[in-house]
Amino acid sequence: MLDNLKVLDISNNKLTSLPEMVNHSICELRASGNQIQTLPNIEMDNLENLDLKSNKILELPACLGGLAKIRKIVLDDN
Repeated sequence: MLDNLKVLDISNNKLTSLPEMVNHSICELRASGNQIQTLPNIEMDNLENLDLKSNKILELPACLGGLAKIRKIVLDDN
């Protein structure tokens, strides 16, 4: 259903967590301005930009190192 989704913006929604995500079309995930503390396993083969600024993230999962196409991860103000 969301096979062609390229950008997912869930910013400023008072989210405290993200679900495990497996999506092979998303290139950009914007989740800034939430209250996210931990990140789940993220399997996104085409993810290039990940914006997690202004959350409450204390540590990053190892799966971020496996994102082959990642170009930019924004973690300011955590």
